[in-house]
Amino acid sequence: LRGNGRFFGFYEHPFTHTRDYAKGAFTNPNHFANFLAMGVPLLLAWYAAQTSAAPAQRDRYLSARERLEQMSAPFALAALAVVSVGILLSQSRGGRVTACVGAIVALALLLTQRVLTMKAAGTIGGIAVAALVSLTFFGSHIESLIAQNFHELVSGDVEQLDHAAGRQKIWAAAAKGIAHCPLLGTGLSSHREVYWTYFDH
Repeated sequence: LRGNGRFFGFYEHPFTHTRDYAKGAFTNPNHFANFLAMGVPLLLAWYAAQTSAAPAQRDRYLSARERLEQMSAPFALAALAVVSVGILLSQSRGGRVTACVGAIVALALLLTQRVLTMKAAGTIGGIAVAALVSLTFFGSHIESLIAQNFHELVSGDVEQLDHAAGRQKIWAAAAKGIAHCPLLGTGLSSHREVYWTYFDH
């Protein structure tokens, strides 16, 4: 939001900046998007649970806790909108796919259990549209980049999705490493140091 290229507006990272993509506290926009995507099903479930709960009686005094519970549904919707915009601004195709799959599975489960009403589902759809429309506030450059990413994602063309097969080469190296250490792996956050051992490109 500060637009000065620094994380949190004041921290200047030695190897990356914040002028290109939304990254939050991550140096990689894909990691940021996937972190946010994990919250989408939880926010949908929270909103559905709040809207399906029995409404409080209007003719009696509401305690502070009951008033807070009444505010939970609008708060969940607002959080869902902010998270959705964050995922879109990260321009991460993988994050978008993860969020969509998580949302579809969560909505299917909520509808199957009859926790989510059709009115609530319509509201969620409206939030999704509002999140897309809000991107216009970030300028035509961001809007065109996101439109281009969506086009590449929908095309299903591997060459467009993975230029020069960079990700596929790294995944192939990771698969070889998994074969050598199938149970415990090589340790948390060790990928960037270890995958070179199996990277033959």
